[in-house]
Amino acid sequence: MVGVTRARYSCHVVAAAEKAAGPAHRILEKAGLAESIFENPNSMTTIWQLGQVMRASALWTDNLDIGWDAAEAASLEQYGAFSERLFLRSALHERLLAFCRQAREEYSEANFSVRSHGRKIFFVRASIAGEDIEARQTELYVLSMMLGTIRSVLGQHWQPEQVSMQTFHRPDTERHFDTMSTDLRFGQRETVIVIDDIDLARSVERMLEMDVNTRSYETSPDLIWVLESLIRLYLGDSRLGLNFMAKICDLHPRTLQRLLREKNITFKELVARQRFISATNVLKETDLPIAEVSSMLGYSHHAHFTRAFREYAGLTPTAYRQACQE
Repeated sequence: MVGVTRARYSCHVVAAAEKAAGPAHRILEKAGLAESIFENPNSMTTIWQLGQVMRASALWTDNLDIGWDAAEAASLEQYGAFSERLFLRSALHERLLAFCRQAREEYSEANFSVRSHGRKIFFVRASIAGEDIEARQTELYVLSMMLGTIRSVLGQHWQPEQVSMQTFHRPDTERHFDTMSTDLRFGQRETVIVIDDIDLARSVERMLEMDVNTRSYETSPDLIWVLESLIRLYLGDSRLGLNFMAKICDLHPRTLQRLLREKNITFKELVARQRFISATNVLKETDLPIAEVSSMLGYSHHAHFTRAFREYAGLTPTAYRQACQE
């Protein structure tokens, strides 16, 4: 099957080349692309075409980091449905997982994953195909998007403790990092950004703080706010469920489901979020055993609580408590 990718990536690279060296008709010709791609960046081109654009742009501008420049010139908000689905997730770990899920719709041969080991999270892009120069530009573009996703939660000045890159070393690459705090490794099998548990814990704090600061209900509260307030009252109650919530809201369950679907969220996700928020407060403010915290929040077993918390935050309740104390 032919590998395909969104035209926007070729558009961004060509735009970077034109900014550096003027009109880039030859680059488009080299890749067999028409100028009309700029009119519909959400359309598809082949991965071979993108590779030709990457290679020709790098050689024409004499800039072997043009993939990075092209990505930095584009905001994460400019990627259509990819952006919309990405920013639906406010927790860092969930946002990384959303990135991995949606990447294949942008680039059919994309292979991203989020792995955990010890007190670290590894955000990974598997092997990138292509000759050295074009593969380098693809990796730099990808790396910029990966970092942008993390920094959209942790802040633009966040620096990873380690980055492994598949490409060859160039001093210009180092200017994008604080090399006093980031260990850069080149010629590796995969592209990997390492995130520490402490950063994950801080990302949870930032998420909760932003959520409080951006919500204002000077007029009548909206459906989500009402439901979240009610859910918090019943977190440890065995009756908590869609049917019970619909009943006390005087709605038919299907009506409540439809209203939530219009908000791009499910009742199950709302409950999970409120359990998570409550859990962060209890874990920070008390020394209660994990099993007791789990029971307070309505989980049938503490293992279910641990799994749910880790899926949301990327670290276990115990690791989160330890990270908040450091």
